[in-house]
Amino acid sequence: MSDLHPCPCCGQPALEKPFWLDVKGNSIHIDGEAIHVTPNEVRFLIPLERHFPDTATKSQIIHSLYGDRSDGGPITADKIPYVMAAHLRKRFAGTRLGLIGVWGTGMRIVVKEKTT
Repeated sequence: MSDLHPCPCCGQPALEKPFWLDVKGNSIHIDGEAIHVTPNEVRFLIPLERHFPDTATKSQIIHSLYGDRSDGGPITADKIPYVMAAHLRKRFAGTRLGLIGVWGTGMRIVVKEKTT
């Protein structure tokens, strides 16, 4: 598979991602373009990036957002991923990045093909 390259740490085959998430800089990069995101949006994107190209479950996303809180987050925590996805879809407009919901499971990042 051409998508695989050796991991710089362990040498095992790893998937080459067409984007990367800058956790400290609060941005996601694709095609040389940095898209600014909020710290909470970074926490939302971490499980999506970690599981790319597969689906991150809704509970993984909620845990990433609120796992460090003793109360588990707000009462409406189960709706927050959908609200964040709606905001990020607007921000990703005009780029190759997209977010799709996987019914009954969670969400995933999709990357559209480059157009020449």
